[in-house]
Amino acid sequence: MCSTRQRLAALLREQREGQGLSLRQAATRAEIAPSTLSRWEAGTCAPRVPELRSLLRALGVGREGTLRILASLDVPRAALAAREKGEVIAPSGGALLRALRRRTGRSLVEVATSLGVVASTVSRWESAASHPPMESLARLLDLYGASEEERACLQASGVAKLKVRRPAFEAAAYARELDRVEAVSPFSSAENVELRLLQLQSLLWWFRSEPDAVCLLRRAQVVYARHLSVHGRHAEAGAQAEASLREASDPGEPLAIEARRLIAWSDVYRWPTPRPHLGLFTLQRALTATQDDASRSAVLADMAVYSALAGRMGEATDYERRSETVVRSAA
Repeated sequence: MCSTRQRLAALLREQREGQGLSLRQAATRAEIAPSTLSRWEAGTCAPRVPELRSLLRALGVGREGTLRILASLDVPRAALAAREKGEVIAPSGGALLRALRRRTGRSLVEVATSLGVVASTVSRWESAASHPPMESLARLLDLYGASEEERACLQASGVAKLKVRRPAFEAAAYARELDRVEAVSPFSSAENVELRLLQLQSLLWWFRSEPDAVCLLRRAQVVYARHLSVHGRHAEAGAQAEASLREASDPGEPLAIEARRLIAWSDVYRWPTPRPHLGLFTLQRALTATQDDASRSAVLADMAVYSALAGRMGEATDYERRSETVVRSAA
């Protein structure tokens, strides 16, 4: 597997060669010794964050490119530096640790007590502000009942990360993998659905300049939201659906409407007692934006369910009738 240092070495070499600079020319621009840059590109040592910023400036890397490189490293100081600039961080090993904890229904305090640390320490691990020592990581994975593949991913090279390589972007290949993950039963114990969806998001994040990649990333977030909803993790599902919806260029297209339906489901069921009026409010906006019959019928059917849950049976019957009418007119 590719370590963080090796991944950074490849990125630096790629940036320098992209500028058509020799190693000596790049080192002169960055005001460092050529031998230092050579060691960075060989992966034998790594620059500190300020040194890395200075080098990237010398190589002509812009603000967004610099933040993307910092966010990709899965190094605590680099991740924090990127977050300070408001950058959206790709899912990392910390995201998987958080997902594993929530999958078991444990709070931060419960996990911290089991490990003999404070809750803020576990929170920092989950936000990638720091990494757990290997002994603590092993205890965490035992506590969470992590699968062998999840363990291998989190223990790679001694740090918690999801992305170990960045293949060339091929929309069809990513679409096929999403199809495969989506087809897996949400109750199957043989598939690491959560891990795969986080990995896909982490990789697709790199290609956000590609329109197809943005659409696939949004779809991965919706598939993950659906998976979380099935398992009763409604707050997480809502967050994933909202992330997908934020990137939608057309609020009425089917994927955006599905994201709104998942947000409405989260709005209703994330509380100890369901709050159907919140779901109805969300779906009213979705209904006005729908552009196709299938989405309109699905939204109306959901509204019928929430109206019935609220005890408004006449309204529920009306929504159900309207949903069936849309289906018949489209047939």
